[in-house]
Order: sequence, then C-alpha cells, then structure tokens
Amino acid sequence: MPNIVVKSPQGILTQEMKSALAQKLTRAASDAEQIGSDPLQQFLTWVTFEEWVEGAVFAGGMNPMSQVAPLIVFVYLPEGVLDEIAQAKYGSSIHAALTEAVADRMPVATSVIFNPVSDGDWCANGQVWKLPDIARAAGFKHLQHLVVA
Repeated sequence: MPNIVVKSPQGILTQEMKSALAQKLTRAASDAEQIGSDPLQQFLTWVTFEEWVEGAVFAGGMNPMSQVAPLIVFVYLPEGVLDEIAQAKYGSSIHAALTEAVADRMPVATSVIFNPVSDGDWCANGQVWKLPDIARAAGFKHLQHLVVA
C-alpha cells in the first residue's frame, strides 16, 4: 500500500512514459510488498509525478542535466512490510523501470528513498489504519497472520 512520488525535471517524462511507469512501479510495489492481485488491493498503490523547472536541482553544486536525468523517488509504505531483501529488490526494480523509460534520451541517475510510516501514523479516508488493517486491505501475502478475523 505505498504512495510513490516520482520527481523529475520538467519535460523528461511524457504523459505516455508516466502511464507506462505507473504500471511498472505498481508491479514493482506488488512484487516487493506482496500485495494481493485483486483490483481493489492494487488500487491502494498510488503513483504521483512531480516535475521541477530547469535549474531547480543541483548535484555537486552544478546542474546535472548536462550529464544525466536526475530522478528522485520517494516510497511511503507501512513500517514492517519490507525486509532488507525485498527493499533491495524493490529499489532495483524502480531504478530499472526509470532507466528503461528514459535511457534512449539520456543517461539516468536515480535516488530511491524509502519512508516507512510508523504503525498508526497512516490515515486513509479519515480513519487511522494500523498494520493489520493495511495487511487486510492490501492482501499482503506474508503478513496475513496479523489480520484479525
């Protein structure tokens, strides 16, 4: 049940690329977090794209756009959903999806930041959800033992 925010330079990602990336990032989330396949469970993965104007990002004090397309991804997800192996695979899948989307235009540099949300700090539709609630809604295969009947 992640919220995934992709930040990129303006104009690097077309609407078509964003749509394809949203599908790939949703698949990466489903695989890493073991989200169920039901469309309602898949609907809990939200992907947002934010663009910055040229000259708004610097790497080493310089504009990186002459060398690479800098892409930053923030993944907000419930604490306790990923172990180290799943997180590494998830980060690698995100990098691969972004690279594939942009590589024909220019080299890519990615930064993926996982932001685990503490239990009880996630509020959806006006209600606080704890990990068992999220495990039930998202169908996390590896966390079904937390779901109370």
